Amino acid sequence: MEQAYIYDAIRTPRAKGSPKATGALAGLSPFELLQTLYQALEERNNLDRALVEDVILGCVTQAKEQAGNIAKSSLMYSGWPENLSGMTVNRYCSSGLDAINIAALQVNAGQAKCVIAGGVEMMSRVPMMSDKGNIFMDPELATKCRMVMMGSGADLIGTLNGVTREQADEVAFKSHQRAAKARSEGWFKSIIPVLNKVTGQLVEHDECIREQTTMESLAELKPSFAELGALGTDALQIAGHPQLTSINHIHTAGNSPALADAAALVLVGDKSL
Repeated sequence: MEQAYIYDAIRTPRAKGSPKATGALAGLSPFELLQTLYQALEERNNLDRALVEDVILGCVTQAKEQAGNIAKSSLMYSGWPENLSGMTVNRYCSSGLDAINIAALQVNAGQAKCVIAGGVEMMSRVPMMSDKGNIFMDPELATKCRMVMMGSGADLIGTLNGVTREQADEVAFKSHQRAAKARSEGWFKSIIPVLNKVTGQLVEHDECIREQTTMESLAELKPSFAELGALGTDALQIAGHPQLTSINHIHTAGNSPALADAAALVLVGDKSL
């Protein structure tokens, strides 16, 4: 069995994924974002395109600009060889990680010597639920399958494990503080600056780090998923967990993942690469 190695890992800055398109990358398509990374990966590693045997990208909302196998279509847009295959996978929030895992499995199995893997999500341009999956949009189907939104599921997990609102806020607070420190001290060596041709701005830094966040400001935010709970989600979850009498809605906009526009790529290969 071959051993998979990570030769390089790069990403764009994480820009705000605002529905109002106010983020620094909102003017760019996912194709343009990925093109910047493909080019950087090639230049940084003096990579021969002919060595790459597959490209695997994670993408949750495969609709609109992100539909039509964004892994393959972005390669075509970027001028890579037509015979290079591409696969797009969706495992919700771990889609990019699983794309990398699949790449490593291909190398470990001797199926490929060099694979590019990663992910892309442009939430300003392709908002959550744009794919209009019936599993979320049809209440009867969602109830039958016991499918709820991620935030409601997070509240359930927090309730089952006794996580308090203060504990969740503390994790968020420390995360922002550590990210701000990493940014100020130049630890994010993997960031590839992206030129927004629409605005002329060179985007070099993450926008989703809130270094001004305090425990007090986090405590002021209202739970994001309590309203969904009142509409029936709580009852559905409690029915599946009889030991519970209520759901503790601890997640807010402050301690949940930020909406973002970004992409990332990893170069995975065997020892011979």
